[in-house]
Amino acid sequence: MRPTDRRRPALTHGWPAVLSVAAVFVTLRLPSLVEPPTFNDEGTYADIGWALDHGAVLYRDVWGHYTPGVYWLGAAINLLHTSVLAFHSVLAAAVAMTALGVWLFCHRFAADSVAWAATVAFVILASLPTLEGDVLYVEVIGALLVVWAVLVIARPTEVSARAATSAGLLLASALLFKITFAADAVAVATIPAVIALASGRRPGRQEARTAVLVAAGALALLVAAAAALWLGGSMPGLIDVLTHQDESYLQSVSGGGAAGGVAPSGSAGSIVLLLTITRILVVLAVGTALSWWLTHRRQVGASIAAWWLTWSLAAVVVSDLGLAHYAQQMEPPLCICAALVAARLARRLPVRDLAAAAATTVSAWAVCLAGLIAPTAEASLVVPQPVAAFASSFVSPHEITHYLGRGWQRALGTITPASYRASFGPEPALVRRTVSTITAHSRPTQRVFVWGRVPWAYALSARLPSGRYTSLNSSYTLDPGARRRLISELRAHLPAVLVAFDPLPGAVTAMLHQQHYRRLPGQVEGEVTWVAPARS
Repeated sequence: MRPTDRRRPALTHGWPAVLSVAAVFVTLRLPSLVEPPTFNDEGTYADIGWALDHGAVLYRDVWGHYTPGVYWLGAAINLLHTSVLAFHSVLAAAVAMTALGVWLFCHRFAADSVAWAATVAFVILASLPTLEGDVLYVEVIGALLVVWAVLVIARPTEVSARAATSAGLLLASALLFKITFAADAVAVATIPAVIALASGRRPGRQEARTAVLVAAGALALLVAAAAALWLGGSMPGLIDVLTHQDESYLQSVSGGGAAGGVAPSGSAGSIVLLLTITRILVVLAVGTALSWWLTHRRQVGASIAAWWLTWSLAAVVVSDLGLAHYAQQMEPPLCICAALVAARLARRLPVRDLAAAAATTVSAWAVCLAGLIAPTAEASLVVPQPVAAFASSFVSPHEITHYLGRGWQRALGTITPASYRASFGPEPALVRRTVSTITAHSRPTQRVFVWGRVPWAYALSARLPSGRYTSLNSSYTLDPGARRRLISELRAHLPAVLVAFDPLPGAVTAMLHQQHYRRLPGQVEGEVTWVAPARS
Protein backbone atom coordinates (compact mmCIF):
# COMPACT_ATOMS: atom_id res chain seq x y z
CA MET A 1 0.00 0.00 0.00
CA ARG A 2 2.85 2.38 0.80
CA PRO A 3 5.06 3.10 -2.23
CA THR A 4 8.76 2.59 -1.81
CA ASP A 5 11.12 5.53 -1.78
CA ARG A 6 14.48 4.00 -2.65
CA ARG A 7 16.29 7.25 -3.30
CA ARG A 8 15.55 9.09 -0.10
CA PRO A 9 17.05 12.59 -0.05
CA ALA A 10 18.72 13.33 3.27
CA LEU A 11 16.41 16.25 3.95
CA THR A 12 13.21 14.24 3.98
CA HIS A 13 13.92 11.30 6.24
CA GLY A 14 15.38 10.66 9.67
CA TRP A 15 16.70 13.42 11.90
CA PRO A 16 17.22 15.99 9.12
CA ALA A 17 13.51 15.85 8.34
CA VAL A 18 12.52 16.14 12.00
CA LEU A 19 14.92 19.02 12.64
CA SER A 20 13.85 20.94 9.54
CA VAL A 21 10.16 20.68 10.49
CA ALA A 22 11.01 21.64 14.08
CA ALA A 23 12.94 24.70 12.86
CA VAL A 24 9.98 25.88 10.80
CA PHE A 25 7.64 25.20 13.71
CA VAL A 26 9.70 27.17 16.24
CA THR A 27 10.34 30.06 13.85
CA LEU A 28 6.65 30.55 13.14
CA ARG A 29 5.17 29.51 16.47
CA LEU A 30 7.36 31.23 19.06
CA PRO A 31 5.95 34.76 18.44
CA SER A 32 2.52 33.54 19.53
CA LEU A 33 3.92 32.74 22.98
CA VAL A 34 4.70 36.39 23.73
CA GLU A 35 1.46 37.92 22.44
CA PRO A 36 -0.56 40.27 24.66
CA PRO A 37 -4.30 39.70 25.20
CA THR A 38 -6.30 41.08 22.26
CA PHE A 39 -9.86 40.88 20.95
CA ASN A 40 -10.59 37.34 19.83
CA ASP A 41 -12.67 34.32 20.76
CA GLU A 42 -9.81 32.98 22.84
CA GLY A 43 -10.46 35.68 25.44
CA THR A 44 -14.11 34.67 25.58
CA TYR A 45 -13.10 31.05 26.18
CA ALA A 46 -10.90 32.28 29.02
CA ASP A 47 -13.68 34.42 30.54
CA ILE A 48 -16.31 31.68 30.38
CA GLY A 49 -13.82 29.04 31.53
CA TRP A 50 -12.84 31.16 34.55
CA ALA A 51 -16.50 31.60 35.46
CA LEU A 52 -17.08 27.84 35.22
CA ASP A 53 -14.14 27.26 37.55
CA HIS A 54 -15.85 29.55 40.08
CA GLY A 55 -19.31 28.06 40.14
CA ALA A 56 -21.06 29.48 37.07
CA VAL A 57 -23.34 27.22 35.04
CA LEU A 58 -22.68 27.10 31.30
CA TYR A 59 -25.53 28.36 29.06
CA ARG A 60 -27.31 29.78 32.11
CA ASP A 61 -24.92 32.04 34.05
CA VAL A 62 -22.44 32.46 31.18
CA TRP A 63 -23.27 32.12 27.51
CA GLY A 64 -21.52 31.28 24.27
CA HIS A 65 -22.80 29.86 20.99
CA TYR A 66 -20.24 27.05 20.71
CA THR A 67 -20.78 23.54 21.97
CA PRO A 68 -19.26 23.03 25.44
CA GLY A 69 -15.88 21.48 24.65
CA VAL A 70 -13.96 24.72 24.20
CA TYR A 71 -15.38 26.23 27.39
CA TRP A 72 -14.41 23.12 29.34
CA LEU A 73 -10.95 23.39 27.83
CA GLY A 74 -10.80 27.05 28.82
CA ALA A 75 -11.74 26.09 32.38
CA ALA A 76 -8.99 23.44 32.44
CA ILE A 77 -6.36 25.89 31.17
CA ASN A 78 -7.39 28.49 33.73
CA LEU A 79 -6.89 25.97 36.51
CA LEU A 80 -3.23 25.89 35.48
CA HIS A 81 -2.78 29.57 34.67
CA THR A 82 -4.88 32.39 33.28
CA SER A 83 -2.80 33.96 30.54
CA VAL A 84 -2.29 34.18 26.81
CA LEU A 85 0.89 32.14 27.28
CA ALA A 86 -1.07 29.26 28.80
CA PHE A 87 -3.62 29.22 25.98
CA HIS A 88 -0.96 29.52 23.29
CA SER A 89 1.13 26.76 24.84
CA VAL A 90 -1.88 24.48 24.44
CA LEU A 91 -2.25 25.80 20.89
CA ALA A 92 1.38 25.01 20.09
CA ALA A 93 1.02 21.49 21.50
CA ALA A 94 -2.16 20.93 19.44
CA VAL A 95 -0.49 22.09 16.22
CA ALA A 96 2.54 19.89 16.92
CA MET A 97 0.36 16.82 17.54
CA THR A 98 -1.66 17.49 14.41
CA ALA A 99 1.54 17.87 12.39
CA LEU A 100 2.69 14.52 13.74
CA GLY A 101 -0.61 13.00 12.63
CA VAL A 102 -0.18 14.43 9.13
CA TRP A 103 3.33 12.97 8.97
CA LEU A 104 2.19 9.54 10.14
CA PHE A 105 -0.67 9.42 7.63
CA CYS A 106 1.65 10.23 4.73
CA HIS A 107 4.29 7.85 6.07
CA ARG A 108 1.67 5.09 6.05
CA PHE A 109 0.28 5.75 2.58
CA ALA A 110 2.98 7.64 0.64
CA ALA A 111 6.70 8.36 0.45
CA ASP A 112 8.66 10.15 3.16
CA SER A 113 9.17 13.08 0.81
CA VAL A 114 5.39 13.51 0.63
CA ALA A 115 5.17 13.33 4.41
CA TRP A 116 7.82 16.03 4.74
CA ALA A 117 6.16 18.37 2.24
CA ALA A 118 2.70 17.93 3.77
CA THR A 119 3.96 18.43 7.32
CA VAL A 120 6.00 21.54 6.49
CA ALA A 121 3.04 23.02 4.62
CA PHE A 122 0.69 22.27 7.50
CA VAL A 123 3.00 23.84 10.08
CA ILE A 124 3.23 26.99 7.94
CA LEU A 125 -0.50 27.29 7.26
CA ALA A 126 -1.42 26.51 10.86
CA SER A 127 0.86 29.32 12.08
CA LEU A 128 0.00 32.15 9.68
CA PRO A 129 -1.51 35.14 11.51
CA THR A 130 -3.49 35.98 8.35
CA LEU A 131 -5.33 32.68 8.86
CA GLU A 132 -5.52 33.34 12.63
CA GLY A 133 -3.10 30.53 13.32
CA ASP A 134 -1.76 32.40 16.34
CA VAL A 135 -5.00 31.97 18.30
CA LEU A 136 -6.48 28.90 19.99
CA TYR A 137 -9.73 28.42 18.09
CA VAL A 138 -12.11 25.46 18.21
CA GLU A 139 -11.06 24.34 14.74
CA VAL A 140 -7.51 23.67 15.96
CA ILE A 141 -8.62 21.16 18.59
CA GLY A 142 -11.27 19.61 16.38
CA ALA A 143 -8.81 19.09 13.53
CA LEU A 144 -6.36 17.44 15.94
CA LEU A 145 -9.00 14.97 17.11
CA VAL A 146 -10.11 14.16 13.56
CA VAL A 147 -6.52 13.56 12.37
CA TRP A 148 -5.99 10.95 15.04
CA ALA A 149 -9.39 9.39 14.39
CA VAL A 150 -8.31 8.97 10.76
CA LEU A 151 -5.04 7.37 11.86
CA VAL A 152 -6.90 4.94 14.11
CA ILE A 153 -9.30 3.76 11.43
CA ALA A 154 -7.38 4.08 8.13
CA ARG A 155 -5.76 0.64 8.05
CA PRO A 156 -5.24 -1.91 5.27
CA THR A 157 -6.30 -4.69 7.63
CA GLU A 158 -9.60 -5.24 9.40
CA VAL A 159 -10.38 -2.48 11.90
CA SER A 160 -10.81 -3.88 15.39
CA ALA A 161 -13.82 -3.04 17.53
CA ARG A 162 -11.60 -1.13 19.92
CA ALA A 163 -10.12 0.97 17.13
CA ALA A 164 -13.52 1.77 15.64
CA THR A 165 -15.04 2.82 18.95
CA SER A 166 -11.91 4.84 19.77
CA ALA A 167 -12.33 6.70 16.48
CA GLY A 168 -15.93 7.38 17.44
CA LEU A 169 -14.86 8.80 20.79
CA LEU A 170 -12.38 11.12 19.08
CA LEU A 171 -14.99 12.30 16.59
CA ALA A 172 -17.54 12.94 19.34
CA SER A 173 -14.92 14.97 21.17
CA ALA A 174 -14.46 17.06 18.03
CA LEU A 175 -18.24 17.59 17.85
CA LEU A 176 -18.16 18.89 21.41
CA PHE A 177 -15.88 21.66 20.11
CA LYS A 178 -17.79 22.53 16.93
CA ILE A 179 -20.84 20.98 15.34
CA THR A 180 -19.46 21.27 11.79
CA PHE A 181 -17.07 18.43 12.57
CA ALA A 182 -20.06 16.19 11.92
CA ALA A 183 -18.94 16.40 8.29
CA ASP A 184 -15.53 14.98 9.18
CA ALA A 185 -17.27 12.27 11.19
CA VAL A 186 -19.10 11.13 8.06
CA ALA A 187 -15.80 10.97 6.17
CA VAL A 188 -13.97 9.04 8.89
CA ALA A 189 -16.75 6.50 9.45
CA THR A 190 -16.75 5.64 5.74
CA ILE A 191 -12.97 5.48 5.25
CA PRO A 192 -12.96 1.64 5.46
CA ALA A 193 -15.39 1.58 2.51
CA VAL A 194 -13.07 3.90 0.56
CA ILE A 195 -10.12 1.62 1.33
CA ALA A 196 -12.11 -1.41 0.15
CA LEU A 197 -12.95 0.28 -3.15
CA ALA A 198 -9.38 1.44 -3.67
CA SER A 199 -8.18 -2.09 -2.95
CA GLY A 200 -10.45 -3.58 -5.60
CA ARG A 201 -13.03 -4.94 -3.18
CA ARG A 202 -16.69 -4.19 -2.75
CA PRO A 203 -17.56 -2.77 0.69
CA GLY A 204 -19.49 -5.31 2.74
CA ARG A 205 -20.42 -6.31 6.26
CA GLN A 206 -16.96 -5.59 7.65
CA GLU A 207 -17.09 -1.94 6.56
CA ALA A 208 -20.69 -1.58 7.73
CA ARG A 209 -19.74 -3.04 11.12
CA THR A 210 -16.91 -0.56 11.46
CA ALA A 211 -19.19 2.38 10.65
CA VAL A 212 -21.72 1.19 13.24
CA LEU A 213 -19.00 0.86 15.90
CA VAL A 214 -17.70 4.34 15.11
CA ALA A 215 -21.23 5.71 15.50
CA ALA A 216 -21.67 3.75 18.74
CA GLY A 217 -18.46 5.12 20.22
CA ALA A 218 -19.43 8.66 19.27
CA LEU A 219 -22.95 8.25 20.63
CA ALA A 220 -21.67 6.89 23.95
CA LEU A 221 -19.54 9.97 24.60
CA LEU A 222 -22.25 12.38 23.45
CA VAL A 223 -24.79 10.72 25.74
CA ALA A 224 -22.37 10.95 28.67
CA ALA A 225 -21.72 14.63 27.92
CA ALA A 226 -25.46 15.30 27.60
CA ALA A 227 -26.09 13.64 30.97
CA ALA A 228 -23.42 15.78 32.61
CA LEU A 229 -24.87 18.93 31.06
CA TRP A 230 -28.40 17.99 32.10
CA LEU A 231 -27.40 17.29 35.69
CA GLY A 232 -25.46 20.56 35.80
CA GLY A 233 -28.40 22.61 34.51
CA SER A 234 -26.83 23.46 31.15
CA MET A 235 -28.87 21.35 28.77
CA PRO A 236 -31.84 23.74 28.19
CA GLY A 237 -29.39 26.46 27.16
CA LEU A 238 -27.43 24.12 24.91
CA ILE A 239 -30.64 23.06 23.16
CA ASP A 240 -31.34 26.73 22.47
CA VAL A 241 -27.81 27.13 21.09
CA LEU A 242 -28.19 24.15 18.75
CA THR A 243 -31.71 24.94 17.55
CA HIS A 244 -31.62 28.73 17.33
CA GLN A 245 -28.27 30.43 17.88
CA ASP A 246 -26.19 28.17 15.63
CA GLU A 247 -28.75 28.46 12.84
CA SER A 248 -28.75 32.27 13.04
CA TYR A 249 -24.97 32.37 13.24
CA LEU A 250 -24.44 30.13 10.22
CA GLN A 251 -26.90 32.17 8.17
CA SER A 252 -25.35 35.51 9.14
CA VAL A 253 -23.11 37.51 6.83
CA SER A 254 -20.75 40.31 7.76
CA GLY A 255 -18.36 41.15 4.99
CA GLY A 256 -15.55 38.98 6.16
CA GLY A 257 -16.49 38.08 9.63
CA ALA A 258 -16.95 41.41 11.36
CA ALA A 259 -18.14 40.98 14.91
CA GLY A 260 -21.85 40.54 15.24
CA GLY A 261 -22.91 39.74 11.72
CA VAL A 262 -26.32 40.16 10.14
CA ALA A 263 -28.79 37.37 9.46
CA PRO A 264 -30.60 38.33 6.25
CA SER A 265 -34.35 37.86 6.27
CA GLY A 266 -37.13 37.48 3.70
CA SER A 267 -36.16 36.84 0.09
CA ALA A 268 -32.52 37.81 0.76
CA GLY A 269 -32.29 35.15 3.45
CA SER A 270 -33.83 32.54 1.17
CA ILE A 271 -31.36 33.34 -1.61
CA VAL A 272 -28.39 33.17 0.75
CA LEU A 273 -29.64 29.82 2.07
CA LEU A 274 -30.07 28.50 -1.48
CA LEU A 275 -26.53 29.62 -2.38
CA THR A 276 -25.18 27.88 0.71
CA ILE A 277 -26.94 24.60 -0.05
CA THR A 278 -25.83 24.72 -3.68
CA ARG A 279 -22.24 25.47 -2.69
CA ILE A 280 -22.12 22.51 -0.30
CA LEU A 281 -23.67 20.16 -2.85
CA VAL A 282 -21.16 21.21 -5.51
CA VAL A 283 -18.25 20.55 -3.16
CA LEU A 284 -19.63 17.14 -2.20
CA ALA A 285 -20.38 16.19 -5.81
CA VAL A 286 -16.96 17.18 -7.16
CA GLY A 287 -15.12 15.66 -4.21
CA THR A 288 -17.05 12.41 -4.43
CA ALA A 289 -16.36 12.13 -8.16
CA LEU A 290 -12.64 12.74 -7.61
CA SER A 291 -12.49 10.23 -4.76
CA TRP A 292 -14.30 7.64 -6.91
CA TRP A 293 -11.82 8.18 -9.75
CA LEU A 294 -8.89 7.74 -7.37
CA THR A 295 -10.31 4.50 -5.98
CA HIS A 296 -10.55 3.10 -9.51
CA ARG A 297 -6.88 3.98 -9.99
CA ARG A 298 -6.09 2.02 -6.81
CA GLN A 299 -4.68 5.12 -5.08
CA VAL A 300 -5.54 4.20 -1.50
CA GLY A 301 -3.90 7.10 0.36
CA ALA A 302 -5.02 9.70 -2.18
CA SER A 303 -8.57 8.31 -2.11
CA ILE A 304 -8.77 8.62 1.66
CA ALA A 305 -7.28 12.13 1.67
CA ALA A 306 -9.57 13.35 -1.12
CA TRP A 307 -12.66 11.91 0.59
CA TRP A 308 -11.62 13.45 3.93
CA LEU A 309 -10.93 16.84 2.30
CA THR A 310 -14.29 16.76 0.51
CA TRP A 311 -16.23 16.70 3.76
CA SER A 312 -13.91 19.12 5.58
CA LEU A 313 -14.18 21.65 2.75
CA ALA A 314 -17.97 21.28 2.76
CA ALA A 315 -17.93 22.18 6.46
CA VAL A 316 -15.69 25.21 5.85
CA VAL A 317 -17.91 26.71 3.14
CA VAL A 318 -21.14 26.22 5.09
CA SER A 319 -20.87 29.76 6.52
CA ASP A 320 -20.84 33.07 4.65
CA LEU A 321 -18.99 34.84 7.47
CA GLY A 322 -15.57 34.09 5.99
CA LEU A 323 -13.77 34.01 9.33
CA ALA A 324 -10.14 33.09 8.66
CA HIS A 325 -9.93 30.41 11.33
CA TYR A 326 -12.61 28.35 9.58
CA ALA A 327 -9.90 27.14 7.19
CA GLN A 328 -8.08 25.40 10.04
CA GLN A 329 -10.65 22.61 9.95
CA MET A 330 -9.53 21.45 6.51
CA GLU A 331 -5.80 22.21 6.68
CA PRO A 332 -4.62 18.64 7.53
CA PRO A 333 -6.33 16.82 4.61
CA LEU A 334 -5.72 19.79 2.33
CA CYS A 335 -1.95 19.71 2.92
CA ILE A 336 -1.89 15.94 2.42
CA CYS A 337 -3.76 16.19 -0.90
CA ALA A 338 -1.61 19.10 -2.07
CA ALA A 339 1.59 17.23 -1.16
CA LEU A 340 0.52 14.12 -3.09
CA VAL A 341 -0.09 16.21 -6.20
CA ALA A 342 2.98 18.43 -5.79
CA ALA A 343 5.32 15.47 -5.25
CA ARG A 344 4.17 13.91 -8.51
CA LEU A 345 4.54 17.16 -10.48
CA ALA A 346 7.97 17.97 -9.01
CA ARG A 347 9.51 14.51 -9.28
CA ARG A 348 11.74 15.48 -12.25
CA LEU A 349 13.02 18.75 -10.77
CA PRO A 350 16.60 18.92 -9.41
CA VAL A 351 15.38 20.15 -6.00
CA ARG A 352 12.20 18.14 -6.06
CA ASP A 353 11.60 17.97 -2.30
CA LEU A 354 11.93 21.71 -1.72
CA ALA A 355 9.89 22.41 -4.84
CA ALA A 356 7.19 19.99 -3.69
CA ALA A 357 7.06 21.58 -0.23
CA ALA A 358 6.82 25.08 -1.72
CA ALA A 359 4.13 24.04 -4.19
CA THR A 360 2.21 22.25 -1.45
CA THR A 361 2.24 25.31 0.78
CA VAL A 362 1.24 27.78 -1.92
CA SER A 363 -1.50 25.62 -3.41
CA ALA A 364 -2.97 24.73 -0.01
CA TRP A 365 -2.91 28.40 0.97
CA ALA A 366 -4.72 29.30 -2.27
CA VAL A 367 -7.44 26.74 -1.58
CA CYS A 368 -7.85 28.14 1.93
CA LEU A 369 -8.37 31.61 0.47
CA ALA A 370 -10.90 30.31 -2.05
CA GLY A 371 -12.78 28.43 0.68
CA LEU A 372 -13.03 31.60 2.76
CA ILE A 373 -13.63 34.20 0.07
CA ALA A 374 -16.05 32.34 -2.23
CA PRO A 375 -18.94 32.08 0.29
CA THR A 376 -18.59 35.75 1.25
CA ALA A 377 -18.39 36.78 -2.41
CA GLU A 378 -21.54 34.81 -3.18
CA ALA A 379 -23.39 36.37 -0.26
CA SER A 380 -22.28 39.84 -1.44
CA LEU A 381 -24.53 39.37 -4.48
CA VAL A 382 -27.46 39.57 -2.06
CA VAL A 383 -26.13 41.48 0.96
CA PRO A 384 -23.57 44.22 0.06
CA GLN A 385 -20.20 43.47 1.65
CA PRO A 386 -16.64 44.86 1.25
CA VAL A 387 -15.26 41.68 -0.29
CA ALA A 388 -12.15 43.29 -1.83
CA ALA A 389 -10.93 44.69 1.50
CA PHE A 390 -11.74 41.40 3.18
CA ALA A 391 -9.76 39.37 0.63
CA SER A 392 -6.73 41.69 0.75
CA SER A 393 -6.29 40.97 4.48
CA PHE A 394 -5.44 37.36 3.61
CA VAL A 395 -2.82 38.00 0.94
CA SER A 396 -0.71 40.85 2.33
CA PRO A 397 2.74 39.52 3.27
CA HIS A 398 3.41 42.62 5.39
CA GLU A 399 1.16 41.40 8.18
CA ILE A 400 3.06 38.12 8.38
CA THR A 401 6.56 39.63 8.29
CA HIS A 402 5.58 42.38 10.72
CA TYR A 403 4.07 39.88 13.14
CA LEU A 404 7.05 37.50 13.03
CA GLY A 405 9.64 40.27 13.15
CA ARG A 406 8.11 42.04 16.15
CA GLY A 407 7.45 38.74 17.91
CA TRP A 408 11.06 37.63 17.66
CA GLN A 409 12.27 41.07 18.70
CA ARG A 410 10.11 40.81 21.81
CA ALA A 411 11.25 37.24 22.52
CA LEU A 412 14.90 38.29 22.22
CA GLY A 413 14.35 41.42 24.31
CA THR A 414 15.39 43.92 21.63
CA ILE A 415 12.19 45.98 21.99
CA THR A 416 10.26 46.99 25.11
CA PRO A 417 7.02 45.29 26.10
CA ALA A 418 5.13 48.57 25.62
CA SER A 419 6.47 49.00 22.09
CA TYR A 420 5.59 45.43 21.26
CA ARG A 421 2.05 45.75 22.61
CA ALA A 422 1.56 48.93 20.61
CA SER A 423 2.17 46.98 17.38
CA PHE A 424 -1.16 45.21 18.01
CA GLY A 425 -3.07 48.49 17.98
CA PRO A 426 -5.22 49.82 20.83
CA GLU A 427 -6.67 46.48 21.95
CA PRO A 428 -3.97 45.34 24.43
CA ALA A 429 -3.98 48.74 26.14
CA LEU A 430 -7.76 48.68 26.35
CA VAL A 431 -7.76 45.23 27.95
CA ARG A 432 -5.09 46.29 30.47
CA ARG A 433 -6.95 49.52 31.30
CA THR A 434 -10.26 47.70 31.73
CA VAL A 435 -8.75 45.06 34.01
CA SER A 436 -6.97 47.76 36.04
CA THR A 437 -10.20 49.76 36.44
CA ILE A 438 -12.18 46.70 37.53
CA THR A 439 -9.61 45.53 40.08
CA ALA A 440 -9.17 49.05 41.49
CA HIS A 441 -12.88 49.61 42.18
CA SER A 442 -14.15 46.15 43.15
CA ARG A 443 -13.37 43.19 45.35
CA PRO A 444 -12.82 39.63 44.07
CA THR A 445 -16.15 38.52 45.55
CA GLN A 446 -18.10 41.22 43.67
CA ARG A 447 -19.60 40.95 40.21
CA VAL A 448 -18.75 43.40 37.44
CA PHE A 449 -19.81 43.97 33.86
CA VAL A 450 -18.31 45.26 30.62
CA TRP A 451 -20.88 46.66 28.19
CA GLY A 452 -19.08 46.05 24.93
CA ARG A 453 -16.57 43.60 23.53
CA VAL A 454 -13.44 43.29 25.66
CA PRO A 455 -12.39 39.61 25.88
CA TRP A 456 -10.14 38.60 28.78
CA ALA A 457 -11.62 41.27 31.08
CA TYR A 458 -13.21 38.83 33.55
CA ALA A 459 -10.54 36.12 33.56
CA LEU A 460 -7.64 38.56 34.05
CA SER A 461 -9.49 40.59 36.70
CA ALA A 462 -10.69 37.40 38.46
CA ARG A 463 -14.30 38.65 38.62
CA LEU A 464 -17.62 37.04 37.74
CA PRO A 465 -19.88 38.86 35.25
CA SER A 466 -23.23 40.24 36.35
CA GLY A 467 -24.83 39.00 33.14
CA ARG A 468 -24.45 35.89 31.03
CA TYR A 469 -22.83 37.65 28.06
CA THR A 470 -19.13 37.98 28.81
CA SER A 471 -18.78 39.80 25.49
CA LEU A 472 -21.45 41.54 23.45
CA ASN A 473 -20.45 39.63 20.33
CA SER A 474 -22.54 37.49 17.97
CA SER A 475 -23.96 35.45 20.87
CA TYR A 476 -25.58 38.69 21.99
CA THR A 477 -26.34 40.48 18.72
CA LEU A 478 -27.99 37.53 16.97
CA ASP A 479 -30.41 36.84 19.85
CA PRO A 480 -33.44 39.17 19.66
CA GLY A 481 -34.19 38.66 23.35
CA ALA A 482 -30.62 39.21 24.54
CA ARG A 483 -30.94 42.86 25.59
CA ARG A 484 -34.07 42.31 27.66
CA ARG A 485 -32.53 39.25 29.29
CA LEU A 486 -29.24 41.03 30.03
CA ILE A 487 -30.91 44.07 31.60
CA SER A 488 -32.92 41.76 33.85
CA GLU A 489 -29.74 39.96 34.95
CA LEU A 490 -27.94 43.24 35.66
CA ARG A 491 -30.80 44.32 37.90
CA ALA A 492 -30.69 40.98 39.73
CA HIS A 493 -26.88 41.07 40.15
CA LEU A 494 -25.92 44.74 40.42
CA PRO A 495 -22.33 45.10 39.23
CA ALA A 496 -19.81 46.79 41.50
CA VAL A 497 -18.27 48.28 38.35
CA LEU A 498 -19.81 48.72 34.91
CA VAL A 499 -17.45 49.71 32.11
CA ALA A 500 -19.30 50.83 28.97
CA PHE A 501 -17.72 50.99 25.52
CA ASP A 502 -21.01 50.90 23.61
CA PRO A 503 -23.97 53.24 24.22
CA LEU A 504 -26.05 52.04 27.15
CA PRO A 505 -29.80 51.40 26.74
CA GLY A 506 -32.00 53.87 28.55
CA ALA A 507 -33.14 51.20 31.00
CA VAL A 508 -29.55 50.53 32.10
CA THR A 509 -28.76 54.24 32.46
CA ALA A 510 -31.93 54.69 34.53
CA MET A 511 -30.92 51.76 36.74
CA LEU A 512 -27.49 53.27 37.36
CA HIS A 513 -28.96 56.60 38.40
CA GLN A 514 -31.61 54.95 40.53
CA GLN A 515 -28.94 52.94 42.36
CA HIS A 516 -26.76 56.07 42.81
CA TYR A 517 -23.80 54.88 40.76
CA ARG A 518 -21.11 57.48 40.23
CA ARG A 519 -19.38 58.06 36.94
CA LEU A 520 -15.60 58.17 37.09
CA PRO A 521 -14.07 61.36 35.68
CA GLY A 522 -11.32 61.58 33.07
CA GLN A 523 -12.29 58.54 31.02
CA VAL A 524 -11.02 57.96 27.49
CA GLU A 525 -13.48 59.06 24.79
CA GLY A 526 -15.98 56.29 24.13
CA GLU A 527 -15.31 54.62 27.49
CA VAL A 528 -17.48 55.31 30.55
CA THR A 529 -17.05 53.66 33.94
CA TRP A 530 -19.78 53.54 36.55
CA VAL A 531 -19.01 52.50 40.14
CA ALA A 532 -21.62 51.38 42.65
CA PRO A 533 -21.87 53.20 45.98
CA ALA A 534 -20.02 51.54 48.84
CA ARG A 535 -22.21 49.09 50.70
CA SER A 536 -21.56 47.68 54.15
